[in-house]
Amino acid sequence: MEIAFDLSSIFTDNIQRLEKADLLKYSPKRYWAVAKSIDTLGEMSSKFHGWKRIITMYEKIIDHDEDQSVYILWDKVDG
Repeated sequence: MEIAFDLSSIFTDNIQRLEKADLLKYSPKRYWAVAKSIDTLGEMSSKFHGWKRIITMYEKIIDHDEDQSVYILWDKVDG
């Protein structure tokens, strides 16, 4: 799945494991691309699987009582 955000200005490694505490540091007010990337990937995943509801969303991870992690892997596209 591809998204149109370059996360290299936020993260040094092209793979990130983000937990609730990490996501709270990357608040959408300042790091909007992180939340938007998670929401976009969650929406794309739900469509792919044919689900009626989006399961993975930034706010759901933040608001959930149990610890959850989301993994993001990306390649920087020059162009």
